[in-house]
Formats: sequence, C-alpha cells, structure tokens
Amino acid sequence: MIFYVSNIPLAFAQNENQFIYNGFLQAKLHLDGSAKITSNGLLQLTNTINNLYPQVCHALYQFPLKFNTTSSGSIPSLSFSTNFVFAIVPQVPNVGGHGMAFTIRPSSNFTNVVGNQYLGLFNSSNEGLTSNHILAIELDTALNPEFGDIDRNHVAIDVNSLNSTDSASAMYFSNKEGKNISLELISGNSTHLWIDYDEAKKLLSVTLAPNGIPKPNQPLMSKSIDLSQYVLESMYVGFSTATGTLIPSNHYVLGWTFNKSGQAQSLDVSKFPSLPRERKPKELPRLMIMVFLIAVTLLLITITGAAYIIGRTEYEEVHEDWERENGPHRFIYKNLYKVGYLAPEIIRTRRATTCTDVFSFGAFMLEVACGRRPVGLQGLTEDIILVDWVFECWRRGVILDASDPRLEELLDGSTFFGTSNGNEEHDFLLSLPSSSGKGSAASLSSTDSNLKNGH
Repeated sequence: MIFYVSNIPLAFAQNENQFIYNGFLQAKLHLDGSAKITSNGLLQLTNTINNLYPQVCHALYQFPLKFNTTSSGSIPSLSFSTNFVFAIVPQVPNVGGHGMAFTIRPSSNFTNVVGNQYLGLFNSSNEGLTSNHILAIELDTALNPEFGDIDRNHVAIDVNSLNSTDSASAMYFSNKEGKNISLELISGNSTHLWIDYDEAKKLLSVTLAPNGIPKPNQPLMSKSIDLSQYVLESMYVGFSTATGTLIPSNHYVLGWTFNKSGQAQSLDVSKFPSLPRERKPKELPRLMIMVFLIAVTLLLITITGAAYIIGRTEYEEVHEDWERENGPHRFIYKNLYKVGYLAPEIIRTRRATTCTDVFSFGAFMLEVACGRRPVGLQGLTEDIILVDWVFECWRRGVILDASDPRLEELLDGSTFFGTSNGNEEHDFLLSLPSSSGKGSAASLSSTDSNLKNGH
C-alpha cells in the first residue's frame, strides 16, 4: 500500500499524453552520457568532475509521444505545453560551458551527434538538414559566431539547425514592475522555462522567469511556425546538453511537466530536490591551472621575442658604404676605455664626458696611424704610452717618425698629399715646435695641456 501511494505521481506520468515530475526519483527516463539522477532526485545532465573530455548528455522521456500530423476532433493534434525548472551551475563564476536545450526529436539514438557548440543535437555534416526533424529551445551560454549567436546569454528557437529561427537575450517580464528584467543563465540559480505551441494559431511561445515567480504575462519570444513541416508522427521529448573545450558547468533539471492534449500542470516547487551546496574549491581545478600556465608561458615568450627583435632593430649598427666594400672595422665601446685609451681626468673624476670620448677616439686614431698598441713595452721593463710618445716626437720636431713604417709607401708626395710637394708638409710640421718666441712656447704648452686633458 505504501508503495502504491508513493508512486501515484509516477502512475499519472505514464499517461500517453502527459506527465509531471516534481523531482525525478523513479522517473522513467532514457539517459545517456554523463546524465544521471542523483540520490535526492535531481536530474543531472553534465558534471564538472569528468572535465578532461567533452561530454554529450541526454535525458528523454522513455516513451515516444504521438504527434499526429492530421487534426482529429476539436483539439489540434500538434499543440503541446511543457515547462521545467533548470539550473546551470558554473565551475568558475560567470564562465560556463555551451548550455542546454529542450528538444523534440524522432529518435533516441545519439550516435551521430557531437558535443561542444552542437549541444549534442547535431554534427558538422548533418547540421541544417531538413531530414533532421528536430525542434529545440536552446539555453545558450557561449557565443558561437558561426551560428549567428547574439550573445553568450540567450534563448533561441532552433529548427533542424543551430542557426536559430529566433533568439532573444535571457530576460523576463515582471508583472509587478511592468518591465523586462535581465537574467543570467549561468548564475547557478534555478530558473523556470515555459514552452507552448498552439497549432490553430501556428504560434510557438517561450517564456522565462526566476523559479518561484508566476508565469509572466508576456513571453520572451513568440514565433509563427508550422510544426507540421518538421514534426513526425512519433517523437521523443527531453533534454540535450554538451561540454567541450570550454570550462564545463553542472546542468540540472529540478522538475518537468509535459502535456500534449492541453495546458501542462503546474509544478510543485515545494517538492523539488535541493541543489547541491556550491563548494568553493581551495584551489583551481587542475585543467584550469594547466591552461593558465600555458597561456602565461606563451605570453611571456611572445613579449620576450618581440622585445628582442625590436631592440635588435633599434640598436642595429648602421654600416658605412666603405665598410660594405672592405668589411666592418669596429670596436666595442667599452674596449675603448682600457689602459692607454683613458683620458687622464677620468682617473681623478671617474666620470666620462664628451671630451674624454674624444680623447679615447684620438688615441684609437693614433693607434691606426702609428701602427702601435696604446701601451707598449720599450726595452725589457719600461712601458711606453702611445699618446705620450707621439707628443714627445712632436716636441722634438720628428712627428713623422711616429707614423707606421708601413704607410711610407703612401707618403710619396702624390698619393698622400695630392699633387703638392711632399717636403712642404714635412717642413710645415717640423716648423711647429721650433717656432721662436714666448707666444709660440705658450701656445705649444697650452695645446699640449689641452690634448693631454681631453680638451
């Protein structure tokens, strides 16, 4: 007797035209994929536990319903009314999978469907075929431009294709406030959806509202459509959902009622099973951590590579024409400050200036012209500084003795000094230190001092 009483609602659910489930304990449903009925009576379609692979999940009323395509009597045979309460609980706040759909379809065989954005309804080859005979009301939580989605939070009417016949952002009409109010499908809160088709008017209406609020006076969508072109005589009704590469969500159905011969009965919210308490994980799921680390690594590699290329381009040396012909002859800047290239004042001030740079460059030019290192060994123990030695040759009037002997071939008067007499330049240079008078001596002394100090 106790068994009989506890199953009165289910006995009523076996009527060929209507059923009602306030919770799904002992419900007669065809389940596949990860779909299951929890211990407290929730219909759970997808879960966030098996998130390494895409899930394709379905829950259909176990028996097909007769959708006669010809009217008989005064009741339109294609009219139906259904409503259900669902909840989409995201693993990460405001980040969901692809969503779910209520569907009317000719078969309970799902071997030719895929997950991801196809919601377990179609695949890439049969999507859009008129032979599908599928009607779906999708609750979409992902933006798929290939299907013309309007946003990532919408309700849509699909006929044989995910390129929706009609769609609208998720919202409901508040009878009390007299205006539309937005709803977030992946809020984790239970939401009520009504679907009604009037064959006489050929009008399909979809209405949305938070659970516990009476059915709004204005539907979310009303679409003129002749279902006789799409619905066969025998059809299954139920739910389809799928996960993919996106972070998955838990999809639940708390209660469901359907009537093909009139208005569906009202669900009893007080009998609904409760949703599981949202657990706040102590750490991000392993998959999210992996994805995050990979993304950060790729970003750092990209930034580092871009900085290297930009820096190399910006500071790339510009070669002169003569270097392209004879090859570059360049020195690293810091090498010009080893002993012999340093201006005397750097030792005192420890500060490089334009003048000290000029001195270093001059020392380098002397190295080229004299064929000597800036610091060389004279005899066995005495070091000779090139700059000092050149100044000494100048003072003694033998400046040309400081030149590289290998350059003597060029100093033939015509090659180095043009067409003029080579002895003129020689006499001019020799005359500089021998000029008489205090002014000349002072001038030489001043020049000597300035050059030695990098001025």
